[in-house]
Amino acid sequence: MRSFLKPVSCILLLAFLLAASADRSASPRKKSQKTSSSSSSSSNLVEISCAQARYPSLCLRTLSAYASTAKTPSTLAQAAVSVALRRSRDAADFLSGSVNARSGGGKRERGALKDCVEQIGDSVEELSQSLGELKRLRPGTFRARLLTR
Repeated sequence: MRSFLKPVSCILLLAFLLAASADRSASPRKKSQKTSSSSSSSSNLVEISCAQARYPSLCLRTLSAYASTAKTPSTLAQAAVSVALRRSRDAADFLSGSVNARSGGGKRERGALKDCVEQIGDSVEELSQSLGELKRLRPGTFRARLLTR
């Protein structure tokens, strides 16, 4: 049972850190009126895509900054994976610093933090690979790949 709790607690910690960094990085902005159909369609792409996400409001707050540059589902997916990759690296760096700076606590706590950092490191590696695959996809194959998964 305890071996199951380590990954779960690590995942919960990562989710908390990612949500906290999303809240911190989201700056309050007034929604400006859309002046062109291009910006409107890009914004709609983000809204439609985020409506399907597990956490739609977090998705909107995070990806709305990419609405003007993400013109296709493929480029939006690349932006989303890039954000997740950057924030995962930040979380790993933060936790690595906590492991190194932590003089208090016992071996179990340091061991749990090291395990968490290792798991986040694995996630960073997988996200990096995913981003590379997304970048290698031809424009027409993204939709087909998405539908087969």
